[in-house]
Amino acid sequence: MVYHRRTDECFQWHQTYGVSVNIKQTGRGGWEWNIKENFTGATVDTKLGLQEGSLVVAHGRAKTYDAAAAEARDSINELNSEITETKLHTIEVTRPFRHFSSSTIASTATNRVEWKGGYGYLHTLIKPDASDAKYYLVLKNISTEPNWEDGIEIVQSDANTTFVRYIEET
Repeated sequence: MVYHRRTDECFQWHQTYGVSVNIKQTGRGGWEWNIKENFTGATVDTKLGLQEGSLVVAHGRAKTYDAAAAEARDSINELNSEITETKLHTIEVTRPFRHFSSSTIASTATNRVEWKGGYGYLHTLIKPDASDAKYYLVLKNISTEPNWEDGIEIVQSDANTTFVRYIEET
C-alpha cells in the first residue's frame, strides 16, 4: 500500500489532508489525545483503486489538558523528524500468525522484524478490506536491500508471516 503524504494542513471540498490533533476530556477527569494523519491517493491494487482515510499515528493519556497538549506536540515533532527522510517498503504477506507490534514513530526492539539475511522495523500492518484476504506490512529502516523471494518468513518474537510480493518503496 502506498499513500501520498501531505504534511501541510489544507481544506478542499470538505476534506482535510495533513495531520490533526484531537484532545478530549474523559469521564474520569483525565485527558486523552490522538494524532491522525489524513491521507489521499492510497493504492493497494487495481481492484480497490485510490483510497482516502486517516490513520491514528500516536495516542496517549494525561492528567491535565496542558500535559496532553505537550505530549501531542512532542509526538508530532518526533513523527516529523522520524518519518520525513525515512524510506518505507510495502510488501504483501500471508495472514499473520499472532500479533505484530508496529510503530509509526519509533524504530525499537518492540517493532523490529527479522527475515533471512536482514531485519527492519514495522511501521504498520494493513488489512485494507475485510472481504479481502490480503495483508500488507510497511517496513522502515531496513538493514539491507532485501532480495525478496516468495516464501521468506518474517518474524517478530512469536509472531510470523510469509512474504508474497514486493509492492513499492516510498
